[in-house]
Amino acid sequence: KFLDASRLSTFCRCEARFLFKCLMGLRASEANNLNIDYGTVMHRVLPHMYGGEEKEAFAIFDPLWAKYGYGEEDPKRNTSVSRSRIISFIASHRASVCPYEIMHFPFSSPTDLISPNEVPFLIDIGTIYPLCGRIDAVIKWKATGTIWAYDYKTSSEISSRYFDSFWFCPQACSYTIALSQITGQKIEGLVLEAMRISEKNIENQVGFVYVSEQNIKVFLEEAAFNAQCIKQANELG
Repeated sequence: KFLDASRLSTFCRCEARFLFKCLMGLRASEANNLNIDYGTVMHRVLPHMYGGEEKEAFAIFDPLWAKYGYGEEDPKRNTSVSRSRIISFIASHRASVCPYEIMHFPFSSPTDLISPNEVPFLIDIGTIYPLCGRIDAVIKWKATGTIWAYDYKTSSEISSRYFDSFWFCPQACSYTIALSQITGQKIEGLVLEAMRISEKNIENQVGFVYVSEQNIKVFLEEAAFNAQCIKQANELG
C-alpha cells in the first residue's frame, strides 16, 4: 500500500527479502537487535538533549534501556557511557554554539511521534503507491540560511566513507522531495548527524548529502519502475 526508503532499498537488493521482511513481517529468531534497539532509545532521548534537559534525558534513557534487558555488559552501550554521550551532546548543541536551528511546522500527526521535532509524511510522487516516512527534524543551517532534512544516527564508524555512502540513497532523496512539498521551498538535501558508539571516544559529527534536481528525477523514475515491479509481482503471486 505504500513505499518508503527502507522498502525501496530492500526491494532493489533482494525481492525475496522484500517479501519476507516488508510484506510478511518475518524476522530471524537469532538476530541480535542490540544496535537497532540502542539507536531507538537514543532517538527517544534526543529531544531532551536538544532542550538541554540533562536530568530529563537520563530519566528517559534509564528505564527504556533497562526494558530491553541487555544489561550493562556491552562496553559501548551501557548507562555510564551513554550518560557521557548525552552530556557531551547537550554541551555542543546549546543555541549559542549549535550550527543549526530546528524548524517547526503546525500540523496534526496521524500517529504518535517519537519527538516533537519529527515531520511524518505521506505524499504522492506520481507512482501507483504513495511515499511515506518520518524525518527526524527540519533544520536551518545558520551560516547559509539553507533548509535541510535532518537525520540522527548512532554509528560505530564516523568517517568520510560513512557519510559518502548515503549519496543518492532512497532516504536522502525521499526526505528532500517530501520536505520540498511540505515547505514549498528549495531543500538542499539531508544533513546526517552521527553519534559515535565507541567504548572511549565521545563525539558527534555532521555530514551533508546534497540532492540535486537530477538525483530527484532519476529517483522518481526508479521509484515508479520499482512500484510497477512490486504490483506485477503481487498480481502474479
